[in-house]
Amino acid sequence: LARMIGAELDEKGYVKVDKVSHTTVPGVFAAGDVTNSGWKQAIIAAAQGSYAANSIYNYLSEKGAQ
Repeated sequence: LARMIGAELDEKGYVKVDKVSHTTVPGVFAAGDVTNSGWKQAIIAAAQGSYAANSIYNYLSEKGAQ
């Protein structure tokens, strides 16, 4: 799915994200085991989900959606 929408993947096929879960596609966020994070643990996925949720909120707020 990530590849189909144009998100950049790393050499292993994981979705590239920045430190707050943005992908290379504006408005698309990723978290957990699909990302290029080196850690594959539930607690890390939960934390990334938290970052992603906050990033989505900020993105929508900047776009004027509420």
